[in-house]
Order: sequence, then structure tokens, then C-alpha cells
Amino acid sequence: MDPSVLDEALLARTGGRIGLERVARTYSRAVGDAARVLDLSLSEVAVDRDSGRIAIRLPEQPALAISWTPESGWWWAADDGTRVYRVTSEADAAGVVPSPDTVAAWLRVVATGDRSGHADPPEELNAEDEALLDLLVTYGTGYP
Repeated sequence: MDPSVLDEALLARTGGRIGLERVARTYSRAVGDAARVLDLSLSEVAVDRDSGRIAIRLPEQPALAISWTPESGWWWAADDGTRVYRVTSEADAAGVVPSPDTVAAWLRVVATGDRSGHADPPEELNAEDEALLDLLVTYGTGYP
């Protein structure tokens, strides 16, 4: 899925108020808040404006670059360059954009050094998927 198409769909759905960058920023903040509840600090959180990609590093695993993209969900690159998906094996919108609490719990496991996961990427999402747009608009609006 082309991130610019998803950005346009979000902007159209929200009358220009919420785009992909805003979704990624509020989603990453919600993940950070949930991580703090679990006494987990994130040493780096960055959002790419154009792709909506969130990049996170954990102090306990500084060499491990963890990412979220709207088309792939949460993953990290293994030593051989392949992606390892860990949060969920669900391929629908909720699996690609799991709750911040779910992500924080997963990050807590990764921080311990657990690098188990699966190599099955989610199904290709569609920028016209109503469930995906609803979920992203919810995160873009802000998380309580």
C-alpha cells in the first residue's frame, strides 16, 4: 500500500484534519505512554513524515531497530535482513495497528532479549478498508 494513498484517504475521511503523519505521531505517543506504565523506557522514537513509519529503540536492546509501518504493522529486521513480525499474526487492520497496550507488552518481551517471532507479513491492506481508516482516525484523534 502506498502511504501517500493512505494519507489521502485519511485526509478525505476527516475533512483534512487527520493525515498519516498525525496518526503515526499520536499512535507512537500512546505506545510510549503504555510502555511507561510497564516501567519500560524507549530510548528513541522517531516518525517519518512521508511514510508514517515509527522507529523505536529500547535501551536494553540498542542494536535492535523496531519499526511500525501502516502496511506491515510492527516488526524488526533480523540479522539476515528479513523482517520478523511479533505483535500478532493477525493479518487484518487490528493486527497491523494493535492497541498501544498490546504493543507495550510486546516491547517489554523484546526488551528481555526474546527475539522469537514469525516471518509471515500481514496481507496487503487497502486504503479503502473502512475498518483500517476508522482505526487510524481513532488513533489520529488522540488516545485517552
